[in-house]
Amino acid sequence: MRYIWTLLLLALATCTFAQLRYAPNPDRPALHKASAERAAALAAHTDYASSAWRGPQDCPPEFFDRYFLHPGDSIKIEVDTFGLGGGHASDVLTAGACGQMLHFGTARQDSITLTYRALPDVVAGMDTVCVQFCPNGTDCQPIRFVFVVKRRGQRVVADEQPVQPQTYTPYCLDDELDLPGALACSRIIDCGDAYDGDGFQNAYFTTYEEPDPCLVYVSSRFPGTDTVCVVLCDEFTICDTFAIPFTVQGTVLSLPFFDDFSYDGPYPDPRLWLEDQVFVNQTLAQNPPSIGLATFDGLDASGRPYDLISGAGDHLTSNRIDLSGLGPDDDVWLKCFVAPKGRGLGPSPQDSLLLEFR
Repeated sequence: MRYIWTLLLLALATCTFAQLRYAPNPDRPALHKASAERAAALAAHTDYASSAWRGPQDCPPEFFDRYFLHPGDSIKIEVDTFGLGGGHASDVLTAGACGQMLHFGTARQDSITLTYRALPDVVAGMDTVCVQFCPNGTDCQPIRFVFVVKRRGQRVVADEQPVQPQTYTPYCLDDELDLPGALACSRIIDCGDAYDGDGFQNAYFTTYEEPDPCLVYVSSRFPGTDTVCVVLCDEFTICDTFAIPFTVQGTVLSLPFFDDFSYDGPYPDPRLWLEDQVFVNQTLAQNPPSIGLATFDGLDASGRPYDLISGAGDHLTSNRIDLSGLGPDDDVWLKCFVAPKGRGLGPSPQDSLLLEFR
């Protein structure tokens, strides 16, 4: 059963980065009124964590009428001639170029086996080999085989891009591009970095009508380096991955740190907090010590319920706090008021409110 947590934070001094998390369950009939109230307040909100279509699913493009290999590699193909009336001892198979020389490899025909070997220094190129099939030694007809020789994909790390929190930053891959063929497709993939604000940022191409080397990065309020990986593939299906590090500038707070949420919501003060997931209000607590509170209500920043049965729900993360010069003997402490349920449903035995700091 989902529930409400309310929070009044009086002082936060023992952590440089704090998160409050809870794990709600799906049913919350008592929150319908609160949800409607919050949805109305969210009408003008820009959802910086909204998902965007990140590129075509068929990237790199697939071709079924040609064979692909890397420089120095070889491939053997058994030429089946039974459907062409072959299978006789007098059949003749010979391999050669189709009206032009082979530029990127060599071809050899041994009995029914065609062997194509790519040259070792090729970047990208395409050869067409014609196997002449002559049943009973006469009436020869060509069978075409297309071979694409391509270098292996590369990973390129672009220059670091400093950005401000919650801004839109365009970026185009230009000098980094070294694909030998025309662009065929583009997509954005997960780099697997350890950025704290993962899920609160966004990145999308400037166009989805054609392959695009330009994107727009939408930063969160989380400081740190977020690496966006863009895959660009050319007509030879060579795919290079470009890692673009965006470094979000952050704010460092000093002591004392205090927030009683006694201001108009629905979001917490962005000068102190990094997310907009909790609901700042003055109505959902019973006998609060102040007029304001932050409610962990199980709704995301756009007022939609999380699609979960268990696991983390709302987060509330402070900006970094400067504790330099302080030691174990200093009078530094954390104090906050926490109230389960409020004017909602009480927590279930498996539910929890987690405090993390580092």
